[in-house]
Amino acid sequence: IIGDELRDIRERHADERRTEINPTAVGKMAAIDTIPNEEMMVTLTKSNYIKRFSPTAFRSQGRGGKGIKGATAKAEDEMQFVLHGKNHNRLLFFTSKGRVFQLPTYEIPEASRTAKGQAIQNFLQLENEEVITAVLDATKNSGQHLFFCTRKGVVKKVEATAFENVRRSGLIAVGLRENDILEWVRFSSEENEIMIMTREGKAVRFNESDIRSMGRGAAGVRGVRLKEGDYVVEMDVVKQPERDSLFVIMENGLGKMSLVDAFRKTARGGGGVKCANITVKTGKVAAAKIMEEDFQGDLILVAKSGQSIRIPSDSIPKRGRATQGVILMRPKAGDLVMSVSKIATAVETEEAKEALSEQGKLI
Repeated sequence: IIGDELRDIRERHADERRTEINPTAVGKMAAIDTIPNEEMMVTLTKSNYIKRFSPTAFRSQGRGGKGIKGATAKAEDEMQFVLHGKNHNRLLFFTSKGRVFQLPTYEIPEASRTAKGQAIQNFLQLENEEVITAVLDATKNSGQHLFFCTRKGVVKKVEATAFENVRRSGLIAVGLRENDILEWVRFSSEENEIMIMTREGKAVRFNESDIRSMGRGAAGVRGVRLKEGDYVVEMDVVKQPERDSLFVIMENGLGKMSLVDAFRKTARGGGGVKCANITVKTGKVAAAKIMEEDFQGDLILVAKSGQSIRIPSDSIPKRGRATQGVILMRPKAGDLVMSVSKIATAVETEEAKEALSEQGKLI
């Protein structure tokens, strides 16, 4: 009863905090005050080697190229993700065992594009065989919930306020079922839709409101019904289904855009419909992203070896949901595309580009 009354008071009377909470003594400099809030790329490999570097290290190229050399800690390591943000942003690291840690971007060691980085165990208190499987930029919070999805298609949502204060030793984010791991976490709101894509080229689309809010320790409910041998490769949030598109990239470098409205909406837990035509030529689905209609920027495709390519998002053609797409990247023999990341264009107008270029600040 007390909880219901307090929530009712919050809904009717809450406003934004007017006071500023300062972690250091008034008038004294904190470490963050000495660090420029510059744009940064953060990369993490599957062996949990992490680093940050300037996005200018990636030059924009036409689709279908080979890309430029990235870096992994060892030959058999694979690039896991590339995140675009700023030095002062607060990052949430979610692990395979369902825990969450917090770390500001500037505490990640800065390195060159070809450097291997440092083991993330130096910064987070991970257990044996525990790895980072999802990273969220809490500073870019755009929803009232955190929406979770596991490799076996189990989903759940938790109020974002439950992760405002994450202690150094971490918190439980989700209760996992046997032989399952947490893979994806996104900010979402009640009016959003959720799309889940699988390795065998299936996609399911449903309303976020179909799932009730749960506590941090809850295990969740089934989001997609998987066939034998299939597993989830991406879960993303759709804010404008009538305008947004789904970008799909296959292991052999073929990719495409398809309108979200081309995928019929169903209840959660369904088998889904085709999001790509899987063949020997294309390989399985490697990754996918929801692309907003007004998104202005590039996509960075990363292969297992660390080879990467940055291409303009508007150069990718729109195709039907059950097609193969076009060649976006040509991985080397034996290599496969593993992940995709979005990076927004920092400058939009030609006048602004010219002005910043003269000052040497153009990204």
